[in-house]
Amino acid sequence: MLIVLFPIAGCASHKEKSVTSGSVERSADSVSSQEVVIGRQINQQILASFSVYAEKSAVDYVNQVCGKLSSHAGRRDIPYQVTLLYSDKIYATSAPGGFIYVTTAMMNFLQNEAEFAAILGHEIARLQYRDPTLSEARKKLQKVSQAGAMVSSAFGSIGALAALGFVALSAASAPHARSAERRLLDADRLAMEYLLAAGYDPQAMLDVMERFLRMDQSDLPFFYDYYQARPITQERALQIENAFKKLPLHNQKLVTGYSPYQEMNRGIREIYRR
Repeated sequence: MLIVLFPIAGCASHKEKSVTSGSVERSADSVSSQEVVIGRQINQQILASFSVYAEKSAVDYVNQVCGKLSSHAGRRDIPYQVTLLYSDKIYATSAPGGFIYVTTAMMNFLQNEAEFAAILGHEIARLQYRDPTLSEARKKLQKVSQAGAMVSSAFGSIGALAALGFVALSAASAPHARSAERRLLDADRLAMEYLLAAGYDPQAMLDVMERFLRMDQSDLPFFYDYYQARPITQERALQIENAFKKLPLHNQKLVTGYSPYQEMNRGIREIYRR
């Protein structure tokens, strides 16, 4: 059973200029505020349904890494914030308005700060997606539908029920402008760019993918949900490797952050030793 941990303070919050769609000028802030409202409603339902954990050292650490990455994201109009989840499931996901969730099992699975940044960077990258062909109303409904699907996958029936009232309206929304596969690969590419810009070794993303692909079948129940939400395939690994080769890595001073990550993660590791 999943237990939601304490949501840390937002790690980036800026405003964008107004944007134009066809002959109608819309405020990017208006669209973003709708996303944040939706995300908060879903997050409140999750927090109302599950218990909270808040180890200060872990909260501070996650907040710091989030800030490093999100400062390089294109969208500065949403307050990115991470919530750690106490669960045996290896999982990470994101919801409208900058809400990102990572489980303790995922934290335990990862080996260093760069690997954590790779997982977190992918979720930040997914939050960059905008579909300019949708009206504000359709955008709102679509975002809720996405969030409902993510909540359902991450938190089971209770989370799905929390978003049910919104998701029922999603019939009015238009199809995604990009396929789910395209968005997955785009997020991988952007995540590696964030890693490099923040001073992390983007090789970490390849390392995490390789370990997922080599996972023993006996461990399948622990990462199956994540596999369904963020398909892990040889094709995806190849695309990540190709994107990695195009990065300007020459003369870059990059870190993996093994020691600080292991120190921060000590309490979480103890949970899985019991």
